[in-house]
Amino acid sequence: MIIINANAFLDAREFRMSDLIIEDGKIIRILPAGSADPFEPEVINLQGAKLYPGFIDLQINGCGGIIYNDAPTAEKISYMQEINSRSGTTTFLPTLVTTTAENIDFAIDEMRKFQDLHGRLGVPGIHIEGPFISPAKSGIHNKANIRRFTDEKLAQFTAAHRQIAMLTLSPEQFTIQQLESLAASGITLSLGHTACSYEQCIPLLGADKCIHNATHLYNAMSITASARTPGASDAVLDSGIYAGIIADLCHVHPALIRNARRCLGNRLYLVTDALASAGAPADFKSFSFCGKTMYVKDEGFCADENGTLGGSSLTMNIGLRNLIESCGFSENDSINMATVIPAQTVGLDDRLGSIAEGKEANLTVLDSEYNCRLTVCHGEILYRG
Repeated sequence: MIIINANAFLDAREFRMSDLIIEDGKIIRILPAGSADPFEPEVINLQGAKLYPGFIDLQINGCGGIIYNDAPTAEKISYMQEINSRSGTTTFLPTLVTTTAENIDFAIDEMRKFQDLHGRLGVPGIHIEGPFISPAKSGIHNKANIRRFTDEKLAQFTAAHRQIAMLTLSPEQFTIQQLESLAASGITLSLGHTACSYEQCIPLLGADKCIHNATHLYNAMSITASARTPGASDAVLDSGIYAGIIADLCHVHPALIRNARRCLGNRLYLVTDALASAGAPADFKSFSFCGKTMYVKDEGFCADENGTLGGSSLTMNIGLRNLIESCGFSENDSINMATVIPAQTVGLDDRLGSIAEGKEANLTVLDSEYNCRLTVCHGEILYRG
């Protein structure tokens, strides 16, 4: 494939008119626009349209009318990949929220099947969000399934470290030895759904510590109780670890997103925390999640009959728009929050997250209204709108 006349966002730094030559799923050459042969087969002429790295979503519970938890099969992952491609997402972590041991086992086996067929770069693994969390910060999760982590699970999870990309947890459900072993296996440990205090969290957070990431910052974690009592969210900001944030403008106020960016800089990234309503038809208004009926609100978030938040209808392209138009971030910073920073979080930035020679050809084209017009994954067109 050759892509010509692209206004490409190169090396996570700047837009430049370019031609890209792609072979075996990778970008092998980037040339000034007009340098490539426009008469070669499989030429895509973007005519000056903006070309972005494919978006990377590290937390997605469902989309297109389905919930991953309900039946976490390899076929469902393929369906989620198809739906995500319509909004420019080329890499994602299907997210399994608090559930039974049997469902976790099944999800790991099915992820292994998917990766055997398709590789890991489109879907690096599962994000297991619970059940090893604080009951007091369970949110929409089913409290009946919340439990402590065991050494038996430790053996299973470390053996499945290529299928489990991320584990959201609350520290009190683990021993320090279990956390250290999980982190050493290569699974990204993420602080979330926790009622732990600042003092409980801070010794575990950092690049040289067990926990390198935080799940949906501010949501489902202890916050500042007073000027003398910081919470888990303050520990995240103080430690400077990576953190995902839901920029649907409902879960987190734009002012708090801006403050998090000031504290974390290039360690804050965009997630959707999407549910079945993301990428679903406009008349899709309710669905089942965690044993409850969820309602799709006009503002885009999802909640049960009591108003408890359960996720969003957000897609990555709209999240990018919100970062730019509502939070006031620069276009460059916002693109990096959707691409290279999440790639760094899960240790895949050597292959993913930016447009550069030698990187995977994971690319997307958006129009001026942030609608997706083209998505390429590993050098293959997944979506053309």
